Amino acid sequence: MIIIYCFYNPYILFYYICNKTYMMTFTKALKHKKLILKNSSAFTKTLFDYLIIPAIAEESRKFLDDFRKSPSSFTDESCKHYSSNSRFKIFLYCKNRN
Repeated sequence: MIIIYCFYNPYILFYYICNKTYMMTFTKALKHKKLILKNSSAFTKTLFDYLIIPAIAEESRKFLDDFRKSPSSFTDESCKHYSSNSRFKIFLYCKNRN
């Protein structure tokens, strides 16, 4: 799995490190994402997307591969179609990544 760290906002860095192995239900992941967005700076939001991804590595890789092809067609709900166990993580994704 690709891990991207954000040094612009220590809260997000701490949150991501603490939760990189933590699995959540979709509802809980959505709440955490909203909390992160609320506490993120505008500058950080221009650099990164906060994605809810499946917790299983193979499923998250497939999700991220498809997301890279067409980011605008994905919503928070899209991750549900990739998860076999309904467990998710928050992922910090660099917007200008090719």
